[in-house]
Amino acid sequence: MRLGIKVAPPSLNGYNVDFDTRLSEDGVLSIDCFVGRQKRRRSASRRASRGAGRAALRLLELYGAPDRPARSHQESAGKPCRRPLSMSLSLIVRSPRRVRSCSLSADLRAEAVLAKDEILARALRAANRVAHRGAGAPEAVVLYRSRRICLLLPELATVARMAPADEANVATEARELAVSRYLAERGAPVVGPAATMPAAPFIEEGMVVTLWPHIAHAEAHYDSPQDVADAAYALRRVHDALADYPGALPSYAERIEECAALLRKPGALPALADDDRTFLMRAYERLSHSLAAFAIRSSPIHGDAHLGNVFVTPGGPLWTDFETVCLGPREWDAAGVPHLPAFQPLDAQLYAVLSGMRSLCVVVWCSVLAGDPKKRAAASNQLARLREGGSAPT
Repeated sequence: MRLGIKVAPPSLNGYNVDFDTRLSEDGVLSIDCFVGRQKRRRSASRRASRGAGRAALRLLELYGAPDRPARSHQESAGKPCRRPLSMSLSLIVRSPRRVRSCSLSADLRAEAVLAKDEILARALRAANRVAHRGAGAPEAVVLYRSRRICLLLPELATVARMAPADEANVATEARELAVSRYLAERGAPVVGPAATMPAAPFIEEGMVVTLWPHIAHAEAHYDSPQDVADAAYALRRVHDALADYPGALPSYAERIEECAALLRKPGALPALADDDRTFLMRAYERLSHSLAAFAIRSSPIHGDAHLGNVFVTPGGPLWTDFETVCLGPREWDAAGVPHLPAFQPLDAQLYAVLSGMRSLCVVVWCSVLAGDPKKRAAASNQLARLREGGSAPT
């Protein structure tokens, strides 16, 4: 697919420049930069490299990085717009005697465009206002950026989490605050909100903002049986403390249906090959049919239990990130932290079906964020396990 976009001036200091941009079926954006009448090869290469960089930034502005909304004219007119998953830049310097080329490569990571990122700038302003940070405050540190932006405010030992302040996100953040505070007050092994955080999230700069203490921790790993066991027993304590939570919670089935809707919608998951999408739809139908045979007993659960949401601290593991807290079977959470003794009594057959369904959902969730190499790897891993007839945590 060729993209007819003007991304740079037609000349650079007297050299003719032509950019050819293409978007492949697997989501790789290629930019070829052609420089003609090459007399001073080295300087022309430098200028063309800078031009290719400007071309990349322009395409990022038009098509959007994988973890933020695209803003192309096509999409604003209601037409679908493919988002690139990765990008390659090539510089080809044309000379009357020979052709020289060099390649530049760049992943569409948010870090590559932070200085020009309006969303990040808004997030920084929002965090500064909410935390009452002055002009002389140390620079905030971007901890991660996915569906949410997470900033460390070092002088306050505080983490600010932010997302666009649409109705769904405001409700999600308010629910996460309430559940996390409820669990922390009952001594459950969780990261509760910052002491200065009120009951409702802040709204600033069009962002919904919540504040959390910065916890020194190590990561938990699936290749460590001790990490898995410790996290599982901590999660069981979370389940027990959450059992009598009085607030309203959505059903875990809503997230499963959201995944199915993405699989059904043409063009919704460009990172997935057609045969993979077909396989996943068939797997969804099979697993849904099996799930319908169970009389499921629902209770409050984490909803997105995996070791990435566990902080390993000297005092033991702490669970965090309750944005998907919901009502569902505990087997759903257990599938993400597979140390089954911690979750007894447990329905082994239901666990097997939900493990497969969870793997399917992980493929879909990670395919939505396929611009992140870790997400792509997780999707590939879970897809392979499903094709082999099993499932694995992620």
